[in-house]
Amino acid sequence: MQAAAGRVDQGRALIESGNFGRALLSGVTDPNMPQRQTSLIVDPPDGQLPALTAEGKKRALEMGSSWALPGEDPIYENALDFDFWDNCRSRGMPSSMMPYRYNGGFQILQAPGVVVFNLEMIHDARIIYTDGRPSLGGAIKEYMGESRGHWEGNTLVVVTTNYKEGPPLINLAVPGSPAGNRFPVSDKMKTTERVTRLNNDSWLYEIKTEDPTVLTRPFTVRYPMRNNPQYEWWEYGCHEGNTIIQNYSQTNKHEREHPPEEPAVTKAQVSPELANQLAGRWSGKPGVPTVDYNIFLEFTKNPDGTVQGKLIGTDLKTFRGRVNPTINKALRTFRVTGRNVAFELPNTQPWTFNGNLSEDGTTITGTLNSAQGGVPVTFRKG
Repeated sequence: MQAAAGRVDQGRALIESGNFGRALLSGVTDPNMPQRQTSLIVDPPDGQLPALTAEGKKRALEMGSSWALPGEDPIYENALDFDFWDNCRSRGMPSSMMPYRYNGGFQILQAPGVVVFNLEMIHDARIIYTDGRPSLGGAIKEYMGESRGHWEGNTLVVVTTNYKEGPPLINLAVPGSPAGNRFPVSDKMKTTERVTRLNNDSWLYEIKTEDPTVLTRPFTVRYPMRNNPQYEWWEYGCHEGNTIIQNYSQTNKHEREHPPEEPAVTKAQVSPELANQLAGRWSGKPGVPTVDYNIFLEFTKNPDGTVQGKLIGTDLKTFRGRVNPTINKALRTFRVTGRNVAFELPNTQPWTFNGNLSEDGTTITGTLNSAQGGVPVTFRKG
């Protein structure tokens, strides 16, 4: 708390000094509210997202995403090959109500019979009627759902149904989210929120999410919100002048038609025993909680005592049922130090692996890492 009290808003300080370019680069990360809470999730008690149903995992595989899974080479042909967040349609629910790394402004507006939750990122506005009007019924569905609110003392309770399928339930701008940005929702999802004003400086926010089609059980998020009347809210122009989607698609198409030259094959000098243990085919299932698939590797023993590896492919199907082609590309920066094995997968979005070969040479256990975080994986021989 003492450290937080002495913290300055770096972006604001740079603006005041006239360094606007640096402010743009460093001021997009909102200062966090210091607390002892180690997970936003308070139920289940372990603080983890519940497992997906078989139908949920099937839907996750069919989702478009801008974020590649380990071993995947995404195909970007148009805006719909990207996820809802990156092509500026919506962050969806309950993701929109989670603390974000940046642009996380949340404004509450009130008028007789209505409350508005105004969201900075992607400028969504949730209209919550509190005048007792009935639901519109299931014929009309919305990405942010249809909300009805009532008061229990000084707590606003908001029940939202009639969700339209499409946006992810949670996404990577929320720390701790699963890799791949593939977390589907169904039109059976229901959220129940409770917002309590604690004092002049903070609210207590809670949201329970139920989706029997996708989730094996409900989960509840609860955390304090800081009231900051000095927060500056600039226009979130997500579409205007945005050429990123177009550039991604054009570049991806060009690289598929004109594959870039692969870097030189890296070989690792190892003992004859290690060479024999590594040589052969290996498969591993990345520990991504929303998607089940395997990665296939092959290590080859060379006459000069070195070993090299390649990514054969995956059994992952890409968006819209496209099947990933056989890859057969050399592992990059491949090295073996003792029984430690490290490499980078040869895909368009970097995933690096670091792990250890077991004494009996039957498993390589470690972690795949990227900008999305770490994913555990155990490769097994055969």
